[in-house]
Amino acid sequence: MERPSGGSFEAAARDLIHRYADSILRSDADANRELWDEQATAMPPDVPMVSGKQAIWEMFRAAFQRVSYRKFDIDLKEIHGSGDLGFVRGNYTYTVCFKADDKAADREGKFLTVFRRQSDGSWKMYVDCYNLSALPA
Repeated sequence: MERPSGGSFEAAARDLIHRYADSILRSDADANRELWDEQATAMPPDVPMVSGKQAIWEMFRAAFQRVSYRKFDIDLKEIHGSGDLGFVRGNYTYTVCFKADDKAADREGKFLTVFRRQSDGSWKMYVDCYNLSALPA
């Protein structure tokens, strides 16, 4: 796996993905916001793209008002970085609890996340695309 100079992209990516999952489990939109590049784009399933760190924060904040998560596991399949960009791809599983009726559902999906190196050498999520592997039963 190629690694850019100035630090291990693999370690940074693993840390960011872990922090992302943790922010989801805690329904913490503020912690989630810190993971994103200012010009980031989120590409959630079945809705238009969401562009910009502020808009992504608002998307998560609204989602956390409707749902919470009991489980959110990520299985990384590939990590690769070169220069100022890197990506991870993998699978995820989660249990979501709908606050309106307290019903829970297990889901699984796949994702591809692109990271961009920041001017201070750190990495942030730049593009995140994810979708479910199968329709819920």
